[in-house]
Amino acid sequence: MASEDNAHPSASEMKNAEAGAENGAAPGNVSETCETCIAADCKKKIEEIEKETKRITDIRDPIERNKAITAAYGKLATQDPNNRWIKLASVVSAQGGCAMKLTRSLDPDVITGIDPKYDFMNPTGLDPWYNMYQALGDANNSIFGDIYPKAAYRARHGYEDMKKCYAAEGKTVPDGLKKSFEALEKGDLKGASDRMAEYEQREVVQPVYERYRGTFSMMEKGSAVKKFFTGTNFYDIPVSTTCGDPNVVPFEGSISNRDHRVGYYKALMERLSSQQGWTW
Repeated sequence: MASEDNAHPSASEMKNAEAGAENGAAPGNVSETCETCIAADCKKKIEEIEKETKRITDIRDPIERNKAITAAYGKLATQDPNNRWIKLASVVSAQGGCAMKLTRSLDPDVITGIDPKYDFMNPTGLDPWYNMYQALGDANNSIFGDIYPKAAYRARHGYEDMKKCYAAEGKTVPDGLKKSFEALEKGDLKGASDRMAEYEQREVVQPVYERYRGTFSMMEKGSAVKKFFTGTNFYDIPVSTTCGDPNVVPFEGSISNRDHRVGYYKALMERLSSQQGWTW
């Protein structure tokens, strides 16, 4: 029992409660009347998902990390098929991996066999191939690290449990994700995916674009030349997990503009919905 002069359970109480949960005290049922048991249960569930997420985000090699991220999205999409942002995230992450591999294959360091750590240009921020590779990896990792743990918690334990447990642990759910999860609770699957895309592009991805502003500006200039001759952008992607699939969705606007990226997400989701036969 928590001491009267302290609303929060003591360390020993938490330890005993966690041990109780391990020994069959219904971990996952937050309807328990014991406040300490509830706190321990919440802590256990949140930490379990955070550790799972961190094991992936801590992978140093961007391509290997991308493989793990894509697999995690795919697994979560089967657990929570109504969260259609997750399904599209698994596809876009796979295409991000394709882009990383292509960027590495075109990097003069890789072509000539130079170890990147010995290339004096890399730390200066002036090597476009190295920067683009890092930017793609950073965006992939940032999205996963931010959104996945909340989406996974909601999928496994429910939104009501999430609100209760996040509050108990002093954690907040960003407003954009709240709107997405609340739409899911109401059965508004399209609204939920749109709200999550807006949060992803405006709050999570935009800082990556700002960090690599020069790199993306250079890519846009190169893409304009490519589009003049081929009709496609460097960053047009297919709704497919296959590298090199020619059936791409054209990007309209500037890749550095968050609202244009949200519009592109919606175009990708339209294609995915058609492929999956979703009628929302």
